[in-house]
Amino acid sequence: MEDKSLATELLQDAKRTNKRMFILIILILIMWFSSIGLFIYYIKTTAYETITESTEVENESGNANACIGDNCNNGVINGKS
Repeated sequence: MEDKSLATELLQDAKRTNKRMFILIILILIMWFSSIGLFIYYIKTTAYETITESTEVENESGNANACIGDNCNNGVINGKS
C-alpha cells in the first residue's frame, strides 16, 4: 500500500471538486441560455392583436372637412373626394 501525503490527498480532492464545479457551471450556463432562447421563441410566437378604428366626421353640409393644425383636407378622405 502506497502512503500518500496529506498535501497530495488535499490536491486530488481539490482537483475533483474543481472538476465538479466546472461541470456545474457549464450546466447552469446551458440552462440559462436555453431559458433565454425559449423566452424569445415565446415572445415571437404569441399573436398580438391591434384594433384600429377609423371615424368619419361630417358637418351639416355633408362634407367631411378635417383640419389638424395647418393640414386641412377639405373634404378629401384617403385620396377620395
